[in-house]
Order: sequence, then C-alpha cells, then structure tokens
Amino acid sequence: MPSATRNLHKISRKLIYEDVLSILRAAILDGSFEIGEHLVETEIADQLETSRIPVREAFKELAREKLLELHPFKGAVVASFTTDDIHEIYTLRSLLEGCAARLVAEGATLDELTRLQGMHDEIEALIIKNDLRSVPQKDFEFHREICRLSGNARLLEIWDRLASQVRLVIVMADEIFLETYSIMEVHRPVMEALMSRDGVGAEESMILNLRKSADLVVQRLENMSAPDRLEKS
Repeated sequence: MPSATRNLHKISRKLIYEDVLSILRAAILDGSFEIGEHLVETEIADQLETSRIPVREAFKELAREKLLELHPFKGAVVASFTTDDIHEIYTLRSLLEGCAARLVAEGATLDELTRLQGMHDEIEALIIKNDLRSVPQKDFEFHREICRLSGNARLLEIWDRLASQVRLVIVMADEIFLETYSIMEVHRPVMEALMSRDGVGAEESMILNLRKSADLVVQRLENMSAPDRLEKS
C-alpha cells in the first residue's frame, strides 16, 4: 500500500528521537497509518521537519515493539498480526492480568478497590450513554490500573511493553470493543471478585475475560477477511 501524507503533530522545537518515536507510535495506534501501509523515511522526515536519523531510529524501536515490520529494500510497513500472534498476545495478557487480579483482590486497600469500582462504573455509564468511542481507552486504563495496583513492578513493566501490541490488535479489529458485546458481562465477575477479596475468583474471571476477548478479535478478523477470500476464489 502506498504511503500517504499524514498530518502528524509536530513539536515547535527541533525534534529528537524520543519525539519522533512518540509521534509515530501514536499515529500507528490511533489508526492514522493503515495496517500494511508502507512508511517512507524521507517523507516522514520532511513532514516532521527533522533529519532522517531520528526517523530511522524510531523505525527500529517500533519494529522491536512489533508495531512495524522492516524489510530489506522495502523499508517499514505497519505490522499486522496473525491469529497465532493474537492468541500469543492474549495468552501472555491472561498470565499477567490474572496474577495481577489475584494480587489486587488479596492486597489492595479499600480506597484502591473503590477507585477501580469507579473506573468500572464509568465504562458501564459510557456504554449506556452509547458513547462507544470512549470505551476502548477507558477499558485499557482499567486493565492497566489492575496491573499497577498489583504492587509488582516487573509485572507492570512487562504489561506496558505488551500494551502497544494490544492496542494494534484493537486497531486491526476495527475497534471491535466498541460493541457492547459485553464488556459489562465479562468485567462484572472480575469486579465482584475483587471487591469480595476472592483472589482465586478474580484470577479465574480475568483469564476467562481475556480468552473471550481473544476469541472475539479472531472471529472479527476472520469475518473481515472473508470477502477477500471469496473474491480470490
């Protein structure tokens, strides 16, 4: 897919590597760049009014984050995940967040649990009001907060490294989570177990929640690709 010019947000001062990395990461994760799109180093450098060096280094880091694929003689392409990739990502999420949920249920303060309940209630309110565009970010924040409140810094560090891949999966699935499919249904058992300080129940509910999410994403992507398969047959 040919590269297209984007209105990438520029910073008023001279851009450094971290700035370019942040801008490009955000453009990939908000869908400004399409899955499979070819990114041209010189075009991006010109648009951001910077040299090619920070763009090239940002490409390398985004490739390490699995957001870009770097190909010899072709350059950078916005990554796409297979169903196997998605199952791997969500399996790792299940391990991390299941453990985090158990630790939170067993060790969080009442104030911390109350704050989580408030975040959960906010998501439900957005769905009821049909403000579905706000749901994915709030859902993401809810899951990260559980990991943060686990008190395990290394768990949170690993989760944060995985976070960009999770966001790209959501972009690929065309924000399937905007459907009310049941963030409410799958979150409620997690929240109930947390509030009752049922560590085992919280862990099991979180794992089930994420398995359902993975299955939903895979089903969504398969449905999206079905017309292409029919056209080729």
